[in-house]
Amino acid sequence: MPARSRPCWQGYNDDLMSHLDELDEFEAELELRLKKEYTAVFGLFRYCVLTQDATYLCNKLDLKYVPQPSYPFFQLKMEDVWVWDKNRPTRMIPRAEVYSSSDVTVEELRGEGDEPKLTAEALAERRFALEPLAELDPELTLPDGRRVADLAAELE
Repeated sequence: MPARSRPCWQGYNDDLMSHLDELDEFEAELELRLKKEYTAVFGLFRYCVLTQDATYLCNKLDLKYVPQPSYPFFQLKMEDVWVWDKNRPTRMIPRAEVYSSSDVTVEELRGEGDEPKLTAEALAERRFALEPLAELDPELTLPDGRRVADLAAELE
């Protein structure tokens, strides 16, 4: 009895599955790094803003409700912002303006005048936070303008 041959698409399918597995691992690694970065910087911010499309941490927030005849409309202006997005080359940005016609959740993490529990200086002293941040984005800067990679290098 002759040996059965493999269908011509079988090898292609195996290669495709291998590449999909690699992509899944890559995505999982990006997500894990993002979660670690979020944990490291969370204490530096006053507000956590959640929209349907993104999560933001910021220190200054102006939220306006603009009534519309058929749906709610929100305009958010933020300063000193960290954006939850694993595909951005840098997540710290000076300003962001967001418009949304869906739910917006604002959490005040600390009151006005309250010092952050974790300051930029305290973060700079924490190698466990600086090294992963510097590895993720060597150009990442803290709100005070210092580069995370430079601070990590100073600790060595």
